[in-house]
Parts: sequence; structure tokens; C-alpha cells
Amino acid sequence: MKRPPGVAARDRQRDARKAPTEPEHRLWQILRNRQLAGLKFRRQVWIGPYIVDFLCAEIALVIEIDGDTHATPDAQAYDKRRTALLEAEGYRICRFGNDDVMTNIDGVAAAIVARANAPSPSHRVAAGPSLSPRGEGFERQQLRADVPLHHLGRVPRTRARRSGRRLPPGIPLTEADIQPWLDKRRPGTSRFTTQRREPDAVRILSGVFDGRTTGTPISLMIENVDQRSKDYSDVAKAYRPGHADYAYDAKYGFRDYRGGGRSSARETAARVAAGAVARLVVPQVRVRAWVEAIGGDAIDPANFDDAQIDQNPFFCPDAEAALRWEARVDAARKAGSSLGAVIACEATCVPAGWGAPLYAKLDAELASACMSINAVKGIEIGDGFAAAALSGEANADPMRPGVEGPQFLANHAGGIAGGIATGQPIRLRVAFKPTSSILTPVETISPSGEAATIATKGRHDPCVGIRGVPVVEAMVALVLADQALLHRGQCG
Repeated sequence: MKRPPGVAARDRQRDARKAPTEPEHRLWQILRNRQLAGLKFRRQVWIGPYIVDFLCAEIALVIEIDGDTHATPDAQAYDKRRTALLEAEGYRICRFGNDDVMTNIDGVAAAIVARANAPSPSHRVAAGPSLSPRGEGFERQQLRADVPLHHLGRVPRTRARRSGRRLPPGIPLTEADIQPWLDKRRPGTSRFTTQRREPDAVRILSGVFDGRTTGTPISLMIENVDQRSKDYSDVAKAYRPGHADYAYDAKYGFRDYRGGGRSSARETAARVAAGAVARLVVPQVRVRAWVEAIGGDAIDPANFDDAQIDQNPFFCPDAEAALRWEARVDAARKAGSSLGAVIACEATCVPAGWGAPLYAKLDAELASACMSINAVKGIEIGDGFAAAALSGEANADPMRPGVEGPQFLANHAGGIAGGIATGQPIRLRVAFKPTSSILTPVETISPSGEAATIATKGRHDPCVGIRGVPVVEAMVALVLADQALLHRGQCG
């Protein structure tokens, strides 16, 4: 939604103002200590001396205070469109004039608390023109619970780090809650993964006090203790086909060839650490992944045994397939080659209703999260591409009356319909390409454009998809935790 000239001019005027007014300070002091549906305000955004938004992600409440009574007709029309977008998403909006705050601050605070505790978001406390200067997209960016964490690390340096924003306070969290998941992804645990020796011991740097999250950013650190930049000397002279070497060079004009940087599998350690924290936000949800196929050799569904997944180095639920994969991966490793893999993941006990019908569709968020994993080239949810070969009645998931809601007779949709969870198990499959760093010589070019060949030495996974299992689980957990907080904020 493009902002009209009147709004842009008003924004510039407000940006020139310096400090918030005393009444707004007083209102914030009153509100920040008041309970709102059992929760407290945790964020404030000052826009100028006459406007402020107090944001509470859990109840999706927007409070706007404005003293500008000279808005142009274009600005007022823009504000109405923005208000319609907010209300369509279910956000609760409180608006007050600056005079109200100055003359009846206690009454304003009481009205805000009443609005926050209202069971339905279908009415407003006060009417009047909205004069927030934010443009389209502000609603999603500011009000959603931001659980996916921001990557700050790179491989050649000594640490990988994750920092999270606005995680709910009061959640018990120690390094012991994170370490088991990192141990599942840790390199060097078998001859079928990279022989790099990393303990992947995590340390919590901030955001936790006395074993509980404080609601402030959580920073986690994992030391890199076994990096060998010299192993990548040949990579400086030629691009690895299938890797991101050339693409990074084309985008930035140079590249750090000492490893893969953000395109390295090492980056996924931070994802797994963040996913471990996300699991604590949704403890009722069980996320379980396994390797379904390696190099085109798939498991037999009839042999599926959940107990087998953690009993072999392939996270394989089929004991017979695991034996076959030993020989297959060994052969690829000894030949200086690599293999791809397909990982399946299932999330159970996900309540019906999580997700969104348009923006933040649950399946779109899962696809985005999984496709962001290095080496992932495809994802299917439910029957995926196979659904295109079915008829309408064959693809349908029939329903019958059940004790606690509908009883589904099939799950072709993978537990998601219209971007919203149905309450069935969420099922997806993720395709990992073969590792690009291989000893087999491959034709390529040098950074100067000359013909060359490259054989990548060093310690690399013969099948990177094997260690992708805990990474896929982590990304699914992150999305579900995010959707759980967003749903609570929107629907209570």
C-alpha cells in the first residue's frame, strides 16, 4: 500500500521532533506494570512527541496516541486502509487523542487494560483517525512473535552464534536443554559424516537468568575448534560446481574461500541450537524426522520402526535399509563422490487453527524455513507433487464425526489446508542434493574465467542429508513456535 504525499510529509515533520511528551511517559509507567490477560507489555516504539505505539505481541494489541488534528484527506484515507488491514488480521486497536492522555491518564490506562482483557477483538475502545506513519507491512513485522532467530556466525572464525528476539519470558532454559540436539547434528560421529571434530558445546551468553528466559534477546555461542582454512586453498583458484562459490562471487564481487561461510553445513549448528529453544515454547508438539532415502534407495514403509531411528548412524527407521546404506555411502566416500538424500518429517499434536489464510501460511512458512537450509533443493507437504496425478475425490481427506472434533480418514494434505493446521499430523519431505565438495575432478572455471578442473580436498560429508535430520526438525520447530505465539496473539 503506497503512502500518499500527505502521509510522507507528516512523517518528515514527526521525524524532526525529538522527545516524547510527559503524558506519554506517565502512561507507559502505568501500563508497563499492569497485567494484561496475564501478560505484560514488553515493547514500546516512540515515533515522535505526539504518537507512540505500545506493542504486546501475545495479545496483538496496538495503542495509538496522537495529537495531530491537521491530517490531510489523503492521510486520513491511508489511515483507514491501514486500520482495515489491522482489524482484518484480528488485532485489537486502542486510539486516544493527546488531550485525553493529558487530562484523564488513569481513565485511558483503564480503558487499555479493559481492551486487552476483552474476550473478542471485534470492537474498539475509541474511534478517531489513525495517524501512525508506518507503511504496509508494519502489521506483520511488528506484531508477530519473532521466534526465528538471527544468524550471526561464519565458519572461519571461532564461533557460531544465534540471537533471538522477543522470546516469551519465564521459560526454563539451560545448556542441557540444547546440547542433546546439537549432539545429534555434531560432525565426526561416524565414518558416514565429515571427520571434522567439533564438540559443539553450547554456551548461553544472554537472555537467561536463574535458569529462565527473561524475555530479552537470547544469545548462544558454539566454538569452532577444528577449522582448517588451508584445506580450501584450491577453492581459491576455481569455483566448485554445484556450490555457491560462483554465485557469491557474482553477487558480492569477491568471496571468502576459506570454507563455505554462510553456504557451509557448519552454519546449521546455530539453527539446531535455536530449534532446541523453540521446542520449549511448544512442548506439547512432537517433531520427528528421519532419512527416507539415500542415493535413490528408499526405505520400505512396511518396515518403519520409530525406535530404529536413533539406533543407527543414518537416522533410518528401516533396519534393512540402514544396512544397505552403509555399503552405498562407503562406496561413494571411497570413490571421492557423494550422495543426496530425502528427509521426512512429522509434527504431531499441532492444534487445528495454527497458521494464516494468506500471509504467514503455515505451509509457506515451513517451505521457506526448510528451503533456507543449505543443500536443500525441494520440499513436499503431504502428497506434494503426487497430488497432481490424483482426482479430486482421491485427493480429498474425508471426515467423519469424532469425539473431539472431526475424524479424518486420510491425510493427503499433510495436516495443512488453506495455510492453516487441521489438527492432523503435519507431514513433509525435504530433498538434499549431494555434497558439492568432492574429490572427483569436475570441470569448472577460475575466477578469471579460464577453463579449469577442481577436486576438493578436506573433510566433507559423503551425504550431507544424514546430518540434515536434526536441522529439518529444528526449522520445523522454529516455525511452529512462531505460529503458536502468533495464534495466541491473534485469537487468544
